[in-house]
Amino acid sequence: MKCTITNNILFFLLFSAELFSQPCGICGSKKHDKYWLLKREGLQVDSNKVRFDGVYLNKYKDESGVWTYSYYRFLKDGKVFISCEYCSFPSLQEFKSYEHGRFGEYRIDLFVVKVEKFAPYPRYYYAYFHIDGDTLKYKYNKGRRRFGEGDARFAPYLKYSFQKVKFD
Repeated sequence: MKCTITNNILFFLLFSAELFSQPCGICGSKKHDKYWLLKREGLQVDSNKVRFDGVYLNKYKDESGVWTYSYYRFLKDGKVFISCEYCSFPSLQEFKSYEHGRFGEYRIDLFVVKVEKFAPYPRYYYAYFHIDGDTLKYKYNKGRRRFGEGDARFAPYLKYSFQKVKFD
């Protein structure tokens, strides 16, 4: 009996540690993204406005009181890595990895970052962020449709704060 209780406790502890180290969100995968942003509007990257030596991190508390984390990692070639949600603060290894998320494209105009993203629904869309120092403040989404731009959807509570990460 003692052995069974001990085994159950050990199993629970091992399972719990594994659960908390895993990402929480499910990321859809698509092999060939067909982005238009850089093809149509051209590359416009400004290292004085967006930093490449770290990530822009969002910490969000959902309805059940659980904190989740997601981030944007901007690259110098106009690509951006958009992570899916993590149930705990991502480790250095997770910040370096490109496994839990997907790539998009971005462009900077004045103090606005325009990011082209993909999701199963609404498919391709643009997310607009206002640059405020080391913070990206979410402005709105706009769908990319063949026959028009789509409706803007607002979520003013989203804010991504810069976190320096040593990628080397």
